[in-house]
Amino acid sequence: MNINIILARLPRRVHAMTKLNEDDTYTILLDANLSREQAIKELLHELSHIKGNDFSSETQATLLEGMVRQSNFISDGFEDINFYYHVV
Repeated sequence: MNINIILARLPRRVHAMTKLNEDDTYTILLDANLSREQAIKELLHELSHIKGNDFSSETQATLLEGMVRQSNFISDGFEDINFYYHVV
């Protein structure tokens, strides 16, 4: 699995967002104004959506967000992911 991570200015109150691309890769946008700690927290949150296969789920987004925020996501199991980092 390939994941592009892009640091960019995002709209106010949006810290991160993930897009499933047509080629089955993912792009995670992180707000460039986040602290390192907050960026890591948001990145792990977005990765939990990817690992949870939330993009093919029919569960409502607000319910998925609540489930992810309540889980204790552990940052292991990433050996099958290639990360590509970009700054715009």
